[in-house]
Amino acid sequence: MKKIKILTNIIAIGVLFSACTQQPTYVDGTAAKVKQGDSLSMALTGEDFDNTAKEMLNSLFNSGYVVNKIGNSGKAIVAVYDVVNNTALRIDTRNLTDLMVEELINSGKFAASATQGSDSATQNNMDELISDKDDDRYDKATVSKNYTQISASLTLQGRIDQQNIKLNNGKTQVEYFFVMKLAEKVSGLVVWQKTNRINKLGSSKTVSW
Repeated sequence: MKKIKILTNIIAIGVLFSACTQQPTYVDGTAAKVKQGDSLSMALTGEDFDNTAKEMLNSLFNSGYVVNKIGNSGKAIVAVYDVVNNTALRIDTRNLTDLMVEELINSGKFAASATQGSDSATQNNMDELISDKDDDRYDKATVSKNYTQISASLTLQGRIDQQNIKLNNGKTQVEYFFVMKLAEKVSGLVVWQKTNRINKLGSSKTVSW
């Protein structure tokens, strides 16, 4: 009898420990909460940024605008803006834009402007290079000149939103929305837009509010 009681206590502790260390999972976002694999965290991870960038780029490259308007006619110049972080997380959204810009440039269809947009890292470096023309140490024939830079014809910008949903079983479903859009500068028209949604299910204790 004593052995049975000890065994019962061990099982109870094991179940409790398993519940406390339950792995967050990706779900489909429906009421059925269909699982789509494990996630490292309820927060956004590098895997999330990688997968989102791939989905965004696949949509962009296959869009009617890129296929019909840009095609193989030459490189379109894009001004890249920092993605607005509307989540409760402290994240560097350049992880997403850097991945996208790298593939845009490597595709041969786009070039990114280093003097327009609000991509802070690139902007800071270009501001330093432009200031070289006022520095007497440099040969004037090798520094930046007026009226030589090409203005961007497109802008790439986006945002990340977060919504937390408390469930009856005590868990929380976190929904992240990635929204990216490409717009023409002259016309102001949005020529491509894509929303990617990531749903994670896990303990409410590990969620940022």
